[in-house]
Amino acid sequence: MNLIELKGDIVKNNIKHFYIFVGEEIGIMNIYLAEMSNKLSLSLNRIDNVGGVYDQVGDDLFGGGEKFFVVRNDKDFAKSDSIEHIEEDLGKSYLVLLYDKLDARSKMSKQFEDRIVKFETLSQSVLVSYITKNCPLSYDNAVELSECVGGSYDCAMLECDKINHYANESGKDVNYTFKLFRNEGMIMSKNQAGVFDFTHYVMGRQFGVALHIAQELMDNGVDAVTLLGTLYSSMKSTLLVQICESDDVSAVTGLDKGKAYYAGKYCGRYSDEKLVGGVKLISQVVSDIKDGLIDMCYAIPYVLVSLY
Repeated sequence: MNLIELKGDIVKNNIKHFYIFVGEEIGIMNIYLAEMSNKLSLSLNRIDNVGGVYDQVGDDLFGGGEKFFVVRNDKDFAKSDSIEHIEEDLGKSYLVLLYDKLDARSKMSKQFEDRIVKFETLSQSVLVSYITKNCPLSYDNAVELSECVGGSYDCAMLECDKINHYANESGKDVNYTFKLFRNEGMIMSKNQAGVFDFTHYVMGRQFGVALHIAQELMDNGVDAVTLLGTLYSSMKSTLLVQICESDDVSAVTGLDKGKAYYAGKYCGRYSDEKLVGGVKLISQVVSDIKDGLIDMCYAIPYVLVSLY
């Protein structure tokens, strides 16, 4: 199945109960998942594994209420015998499995060839069109931004949001802002965007997704201290914004307008006490890592469990 066929299913309201999305373009996947959620009028539930889907819905999975689930990189399920009857088990509910890669020789690939949708890396011309649609950069600057972010849609959209916000707040042109950010080294690489994604999902209390992202980043050479350092900064900024009673948040907290803007998105997700505890916990865990008291591979799961 290709993206055109998937879009046809959505537009015609003929959405299948089971799909497998494969590829690293998570941002594009999320666009289609959001469209499916809207068409079905069902909220999107991200679950750690397929077993968790069965546990959560219980009898509803077998013909009860409709639900829409998304599970990312459940490698154990891909090898299990349960895949043979997953569609009938779902009943009225919907499930989309997300995988970065899937072996074409596997049982899952062969059995569900017509349900696998591949999300290939976008060509530069397509990514540039997305960039200019979201941020009115000149063509040359949009091409340069696409190269700066290594062709990553997710990273490009984060940069567009950042450029637009700064330009609106400062009254500067978006092209001037892009050049400023590029010259100051403020354009994120693909790995940096992944670290931002990890922090975003932790701050949004989607711990299962955050853990998957952290594991992938660490497999690609990003260390736990870097991840925790970014999370520490985000939690501290969110705490400052959350407890601030002034309309001029930047002046009172000392945060620049960009940081205050992003921190404000997460206000209310954690209590003040939980944010204070999180900041203290991360500081202690980072210190313990550096002192050799805790292994980096256990640090992230430990912090996420404590924040849950």
